[in-house]
This record gives sequence, structure tokens and C-alpha cells, in this order.
Amino acid sequence: VRDSTARTDRLINLSTRARVVAGDGFGTLITGFVIGGTESKSVLLRGVGPTLSGFGLSQTLADPRLRVFDAAGRIIAENDNWGGAEELSATMARVGAFALPADSRDAALLLDLAPGVYSVHVLNGGSAGLALAEIYDASTNPAADYQRLINISSRGQVTSGDGVLIGGFSVTGNAPKRVLIRGAGPALATYGVANPLRDPQLALFNSAGERIATNNDWETPVTVDSAQVSASADEITRVNTRTGAFAFDKGSKDAAIVVTLAPGSYTAHLSSATSESGVALIEIYEVVE
Repeated sequence: VRDSTARTDRLINLSTRARVVAGDGFGTLITGFVIGGTESKSVLLRGVGPTLSGFGLSQTLADPRLRVFDAAGRIIAENDNWGGAEELSATMARVGAFALPADSRDAALLLDLAPGVYSVHVLNGGSAGLALAEIYDASTNPAADYQRLINISSRGQVTSGDGVLIGGFSVTGNAPKRVLIRGAGPALATYGVANPLRDPQLALFNSAGERIATNNDWETPVTVDSAQVSASADEITRVNTRTGAFAFDKGSKDAAIVVTLAPGSYTAHLSSATSESGVALIEIYEVVE
């Protein structure tokens, strides 16, 4: 007998930590996301810098600025200091985001966005430092909404130490979710990105801090344990096409993982396999079965 229960598995938020450097160029932390469906979705967007010091991080971005762009590259919203707004505070508590002091220089926006492609830029408002870009599904009942976050990506500077590009995300619902996670470095040169990371590597961790998947070069599967069967190069190529992700060249040192994840919280770490610095892109795609 076929189970007629509607599946509610989906991605509900993303947080990316990276080092933001001077200027508005390739040192900016850029997070892209896509809203699917036919109606607008409520999203909470945050650019956190100063408050990260309370979590034991040093050299945090003192004054992040947040800008939101539509698919045409137009600025549709921006914020410098979030100001302790009551509606924002209530939404942060509801979606489970950690609180921001009302007088902090962190940035935040609550927006209703139509289906489409968007990008969030966390820019340097003073000196360089570590920053966190966050996107939360702020719907009152995300599982009941047809519109959803269907893929998310972040571009930032990768350096040694705390300069690892870290993408956190949550899977919610009543069934496991198949996801494609990619760490692009060399492929970015095709798109005019200066100083792309030459040899990115990926590691995926669950909420307990256990490493559950890893990859260095996308065509070379790496098996961590029997719970996750590593995807072959052919499977990754097929999934790239299915999700609309741009292709990786054969023989490139870009990284990719295809995994099936139970509901929960996960973090993907993108670092350099050779301890070098460069610009990299971490991407998380929902794979529709």
C-alpha cells in the first residue's frame, strides 16, 4: 500500500561564516538564494559581526552592512544597524535565531519576497573581520507553504585558521532530504572571479559535530562510513543538470557531495586542501526526487 502522506521535507535556513575584507569586491560575503512556488515568502536576513564575539570568535566585523539584490542586480533593500526593532526581535525568537543586542551594529531585514533569485551582500562597514550571513524562512508555518527555499549559495574569501567558509543549513519535515553540496574554486575563474581558490575541499558535519561526508576533487568519491554512499562523478554530473547547477570541468579540483540527510541541522566546511587563500563558493541544492 502506497503511503499517501504528503512529504514536507525542505531547506528552511542558511548561515554562512566567512572573512569580509576591504572594499565591495571579491572580499564581500555574498549569499544567494532562490524562492520557489507562486506566492511571496517571508524571510529574515541578517548580517552579524559584533555579536559573534560573544561566541568566542575574535577579529569580528565591527560594522557589517546588508544589501539585498534581485535577479536583475537592483538593490531592493538595505540595512546598516538593525536598531532593535520589535518586529525583528520577535521574528528572530520565533525562527530560533540567536538574539542581537538592540544597540549592536549588526544588520537585519524582514522582507516579503516574490518567487525568484536573490542575493544578500554583507559588506565591510569599517575594518575587515569575520561575519555571518543568515537567511531564515520566516513563514509562520513553513511546512504548510508551497513556496520554499530551494537552493542557497555563498561566496567568500577562504584563508587559513578562522577563514574557512562555513555554510550551516537546516532540513525540516517528515522525510529525509537529498541535497547536493558543492565547493567551487577553479570553476569561478570562468565567471571573472579574481584569485579563485585553487583546490577547495568539503567536509559535512551533523549537529553532534560528527563528520558524515567529505570530498576534495569532485570526480573522486570519498567514503566516510557506510551510512553515506559516496556519489560517483556520473551521478554528480546528472544531479548538477537536474538542479540547474553550472557544470564542473572534467579534471577540475572543485569539490562536490551528494547526500541524503535526515531532518536536522548541518554545517558544510569549505577550506583549502593546500593551505592557500582564495575566493570560493559553497552551494547547497535541494534535489527533487
